[in-house]
Amino acid sequence: MAWQPIARTDSLPVGECRVVETSARKLALYRLVDGWYCTQNECLHQGGYLGDGIISRGEVVCPVHQWRFDIKTGACQMSPGTRIRTYPCREVGEAVEVDLEAGTPLTLALPGDDGDG
Repeated sequence: MAWQPIARTDSLPVGECRVVETSARKLALYRLVDGWYCTQNECLHQGGYLGDGIISRGEVVCPVHQWRFDIKTGACQMSPGTRIRTYPCREVGEAVEVDLEAGTPLTLALPGDDGDG
């Protein structure tokens, strides 16, 4: 695993999210009551920045057209079977770290795809 720091623990209050940048990409970082979470930053619908969205009931709501994604799993509520990339996060001292190599894959459900192969 290749953990890298992306934020300080005091940089984001519980219940909020923001855009963070690594040398490789922009990500959305979330701080929930039970810990830190990280996803790709771009909404699949029209590319809105999820890190600029709002958190509601464990989901991030895209600021462009209100598509909703589960912060922990990446599941899209507007398109079942579709998931955004999620990345493991951890708190180490005063730093929040992310492992970009261990991220979950992006999954797109095509129209008429019932998931049976």
